[in-house]
Amino acid sequence: MNAPRVLVVDDDVVSMGQTLRWLRTSGYLGAGAASAERAQALLRNGPFDLMLVKARLPFVGGVRLMQLACAERPELRVLLVGERPNGRLELEARRCGGQYVLEPNSRKALAEAITSMLPDARPLQRWPRKHLSRRFPVRVRDAEGMLVDVSYGGFCLEMPAVNGAPPDAFDVAVDAFDLEIHAKAVWCQRHDDHYLCGAMLVARSETDPRWRMLVDLLPEPGDVPSSGA
Repeated sequence: MNAPRVLVVDDDVVSMGQTLRWLRTSGYLGAGAASAERAQALLRNGPFDLMLVKARLPFVGGVRLMQLACAERPELRVLLVGERPNGRLELEARRCGGQYVLEPNSRKALAEAITSMLPDARPLQRWPRKHLSRRFPVRVRDAEGMLVDVSYGGFCLEMPAVNGAPPDAFDVAVDAFDLEIHAKAVWCQRHDDHYLCGAMLVARSETDPRWRMLVDLLPEPGDVPSSGA
């Protein structure tokens, strides 16, 4: 079964980024939109199982976006997120087959809300992901790239936009370890002058001891380099 696909709509890009990182490390496929217009474009071009939308959006509000999205995609599940109890918003969400929830104050609360809307879906089981304290250079199609975070089962890759987004399946060369790994793209988003792409390793690379050694050796924020006696 494919991992659930969640669209996060929030004009607060910092908050949206935090939610997306949590979704992805929890096994969901996540994409983000900072406006209703961008969300509508993403909904037209890709299938989503759930939309997590902030009620108070500028211009086209979250409620109107929910109504438009559900009219075009009746199967789409929606969590309308607000700051305080609101009977009108609860009613509007129910009319669209969704739920009105207060802004979750914990990841556990968010997980419970998503599970209540997608009871039959199961996130991908993933290895714990390590966010790197500094980017690690690699090559993709002979172009430069940088690992942003890694796990035994996959990674997040940053690439200059001028080189284009990686294809659905691609190889990554790690020259420092004389290693070439084979991966499949899970998600990819453009951010001004670069792409951020999440990928999962194919089976033969996932078990390569050199990749696991690299994951173990790359530093996380807060790691203290060991010093000689």
